[in-house]
Amino acid sequence: MKTINLIFLILLINNYISAQCKQQTIYCCASRGASEMYLKDFNTKLQGEEIKKFYFDLKKGTRYGFSICTDDTEQNIRINLYNSSDSLLMTTDRNVYDFISFGCKNTDTYYITLQAISKVKQEPDKKRRKNKKTEHKADKVNAVCVLSFLGKDK
Repeated sequence: MKTINLIFLILLINNYISAQCKQQTIYCCASRGASEMYLKDFNTKLQGEEIKKFYFDLKKGTRYGFSICTDDTEQNIRINLYNSSDSLLMTTDRNVYDFISFGCKNTDTYYITLQAISKVKQEPDKKRRKNKKTEHKADKVNAVCVLSFLGKDK
């Protein structure tokens, strides 16, 4: 009986610590800039080529920010922003930007897609005797994207 209680206690502590780490990641990601106001976070676990989709409403004449954080420095997060007509409005990789801003021109429902991509690696191209850059799909990564209010567009 004591062994079962001990195992239960260890699992409970592990879950608590894991939840605290997720909250800390969200807090760090949301508090990058002094002028940002946290609105919402999209917390996910990405595996392989999996793409996660998150919906939200944005208002015309407002500037929004997207902060991207992961628990793995070897992974990039590709974020794509779409409107309700499925038109791609913006795309980026974490190795280029870990914060992007978007000036909303129409009040609408928008969505983002998140996908983990391993950092670009140099591979030799035997035919041309040069190094060739290739993207590799990530194995597994925890990621959070925080949506922030940056202000009104003028």
